[in-house]
Amino acid sequence: MTITLVEELQLTETSLRGHVRIQDLVFSLTRQCNAYCDICCNDDGPGKKGVIDISGVRQWIRDFSEYVPYCKTAGFTGGEVFLRYDEMLEVHKHLHDFGFLTSITTNGFWGNNPELARRRLTELKALGLVEVAVSMDESHSVWVNPKHAATAAKTALEVGLAVSVTSNFTSPGKSAKDYFEPEWHDRLLWDENYYVLPVGRAKQLPRLVQTRVPRDDQLFCPRVQMVIQPNGDVEPCCSVCLDDGVFVVGNLYRQSMPEVLTSMLGDVYLKVITHRGLGELEQIVQRFHPEWRLPPREHSVCHMCNALRSRPDFWMVEDAMRQYGMDILLNNWAAGKAG
Repeated sequence: MTITLVEELQLTETSLRGHVRIQDLVFSLTRQCNAYCDICCNDDGPGKKGVIDISGVRQWIRDFSEYVPYCKTAGFTGGEVFLRYDEMLEVHKHLHDFGFLTSITTNGFWGNNPELARRRLTELKALGLVEVAVSMDESHSVWVNPKHAATAAKTALEVGLAVSVTSNFTSPGKSAKDYFEPEWHDRLLWDENYYVLPVGRAKQLPRLVQTRVPRDDQLFCPRVQMVIQPNGDVEPCCSVCLDDGVFVVGNLYRQSMPEVLTSMLGDVYLKVITHRGLGELEQIVQRFHPEWRLPPREHSVCHMCNALRSRPDFWMVEDAMRQYGMDILLNNWAAGKAG
C-alpha cells in the first residue's frame, strides 16, 4: 500500500505525533514600504520594489490545504501590503476558494482616502478578511500621518472587522489613543506595551526599556507559521528579522510546496524548540559540544532563537541536531527490529 505524505507526516488536527503544528500561512507580500521606520525588524522602505510572484500562488495554496488541512488562517504583512493591493486582492481570491480567513498588518496610510478604503476593505471582507492590525507609534508617525492611520482603523471597524492598534514603542505621555475620540477606545484592541525586538534595522536603537527575562516555561517556540517571502524563501517564523535569512527552510520558486513542507516539518531544531524548548535544546547540544551555551535570556524565545542562529557557533547546533536526529532513527530502527 502506498503511504501518502499526509499519512507519513501525520498532518492532522488530532494526531500530530510530535510534528510541528503550523498556525498560519503568511504572505510577506512585498519589501516595499512608504515608510522607513527606525524600529523596522527588516530593511523595508521606499527603495524596495519586490513583490511575490503570484503566478504560482493558487497551486501553493491548493497544496498547503491538502497537506496542512487543519490550518485555515492566513496573514498579510510586508512592507506595506496596501501598496500592492491588486496582488493582495488576487491572493485573497485564491485563499477564499480554499476556505481561509485572513488578517492584515498595515501602517494605515490609506486612511487618507476613506471612500476608497471602505470599498477595498468591503471587497476584502467578502473574501475572508476578519482582522486588521494598524501600526501607530512615534516611529511610524514620522512617515504616516497618525490621523490617516486612525481613519483607517475606524473605517475597518465600520465595515465590521476586528481592529487592533499596535504601538511598537511608546514615550511617556504619548499614546496612539490621542488620535481617537474616547467613544472609539473600547471598540479597538490596544497593544501599546510591545517593545520592538532589536533585530534588523532596530538593532541600532538604544534600549529604552528594561528588557524582560523569559522564564523556563516561556522558552518554547510560541507560534510556528509558514512565511512566504517575496523572493520565494519560506521561513517558519514571523516574529524575528525576516530579511536576514537565518532560518530558511526552502524556496517555492525552486521547490514544490510538499518539498518545502517536508523540509520544514522534519526540521529537528524546530521540533525541539517547539515541543521541548530552548532549555532542552541546550542540553542536547552540550551532549556533543559541551562548551556551547544559549544566548542571554532576554525579550523572548523569538529573539533568543534569532540570536543563536546568527552566531558563528551555530554550526554546533546544526551538528548536534544532525547527530541527535540520527540517534533517534537508529533507536527506532533497533526497537522495530527487536519487536
